[in-house]
Amino acid sequence: MEGLKSELVAIEALVSRICLTIEDIRPQKRQLRWFAEHRSSERRARVHSGARDALNHAATMTGYFDGYEARGAFQTRTSELSAARAVRTLDDLLDYVLWVMSEILCVVRDLHARHPLQLCSAGPTKPGPMRTSTVCQEHLKSLEKAICALILSATKSEDLRARIQRYLES
Repeated sequence: MEGLKSELVAIEALVSRICLTIEDIRPQKRQLRWFAEHRSSERRARVHSGARDALNHAATMTGYFDGYEARGAFQTRTSELSAARAVRTLDDLLDYVLWVMSEILCVVRDLHARHPLQLCSAGPTKPGPMRTSTVCQEHLKSLEKAICALILSATKSEDLRARIQRYLES
């Protein structure tokens, strides 16, 4: 499980980077083109769905190590909290994504702190924690790019556009 611990560290670093990216490129009110923000509702919906789906990785990891019941409890709790969060604007969406990232961070940090880290006999075994962590990282990277592209399409600020381009190129 030491290999998995390094994967958990990588997920934690990626989630932390996404949070910093969001805070760095979060547009101020005067930096948005009003019509562009309202026309981007389909893109916002895709990012919202992608963020909601990212919670499944945390739920799956919970299931591997705490069992099916813990996974179900996590899914129920996050589903209820997710439904209570209205996402009507870009700012709402960014707050939602930050909340999702905080939920993932809690799971990852909890698992990383365990000594020893052992699979639960009353939990899922496939596709396995290593595969789940790999898929999670790829999902989070694509979510970060989608967020950058969404803000890029809605902003009129040249400074903000340049910052987003740097994130997209890195």
